[in-house]
Amino acid sequence: MPDSALYAGIAAAVFLLVVNLLALISVFRSDRNVETKALWAISIALIPMVGLIYWVVVGLKRFR
Repeated sequence: MPDSALYAGIAAAVFLLVVNLLALISVFRSDRNVETKALWAISIALIPMVGLIYWVVVGLKRFR
């Protein structure tokens, strides 16, 4: 594998990790009840791409 592909993969993984952490912070700062926060956090942590996309599409709309 070329070095540039390796670096791009590492950069994508770091980006995904940072965005997931920001989503988790957003979940815990929301005014939802504890059970809902826990379900959102579990979905974001266990299924990072799907949970993150679902939080951006559905979760943030309800938060606004």
